[in-house]
Amino acid sequence: LQQSDPNDGLVVIAKAGLLKDEGKLNEITGTVLNWFKSNKNSEDVLIAIANDLAASPSAEARLVSKQLLTGAIEIKSNSAMLLGSLGKVCFMCGETDQAASIYTELLKTQPNDLMAINNLAWILSQEQNKPKEALALAQKGLTLAPDYLDLVDTRGMAYFRLGEYPKAIEDFNKCVKLYPSNLPSAVVSCFHLGRACA
Repeated sequence: LQQSDPNDGLVVIAKAGLLKDEGKLNEITGTVLNWFKSNKNSEDVLIAIANDLAASPSAEARLVSKQLLTGAIEIKSNSAMLLGSLGKVCFMCGETDQAASIYTELLKTQPNDLMAINNLAWILSQEQNKPKEALALAQKGLTLAPDYLDLVDTRGMAYFRLGEYPKAIEDFNKCVKLYPSNLPSAVVSCFHLGRACA
């Protein structure tokens, strides 16, 4: 299949999946990046592979995910998609200082990136004990998208950290009412609401 269409992203995704399943993680980066050099407009393919690796319980797979995205950024340095994905992977891996640095850099060129705004505000509030900065950033994001519930919850946490419990309760109530009940986020907002009420 790869010989018949060397640019087929689905084949590369399948190949990376097989290498992961076979425990040949060290081969994934070279294989995928070599393909990406000829397919620089296919960030979505590379990001799909990186996200699959980042979701793995294996620390080695998560490291390969970061290496893959870092290598792709070296190939295509102006890609906001790749930079945002690297920030997300660092965030998922608990490397919050590195994720914050990446999101800060991304927002210089993509000031309306809601995922970056939300994740950076969360890190500022929860990990770096900067709830005032988190609140200002969350407010900015909510002027762009007033009903972005993840960001409403993040703003609620900033209010909570600042001791502004009525405002936190208002945000968490909104999330509990509007999140579909089957989403994990709804459960998290219920927990945040209970804590704020307590």
